[in-house]
Amino acid sequence: MLLPNKYENISQNYLSLGKDVIKILKNKRNIYDLFKELVAYRKDEYELTIQKYLFTLDMLYALGLIKLEGENIVKLK
Repeated sequence: MLLPNKYENISQNYLSLGKDVIKILKNKRNIYDLFKELVAYRKDEYELTIQKYLFTLDMLYALGLIKLEGENIVKLK
């Protein structure tokens, strides 16, 4: 489920991942390079999966915070 609950580690929640994506996404980035940078930025003991990353991008897109241009992610103001 995408909603946070009290049994989930908050750093692995989609909202927390989305916050970090928005923080490191200053200008247009390739979707694959952004994933690598997010993994390096977070330094979690838990492995960030592609599935969680893509769900996070879906959430940010649905909220109108990012858009996709080809293979690049662009942060909307």
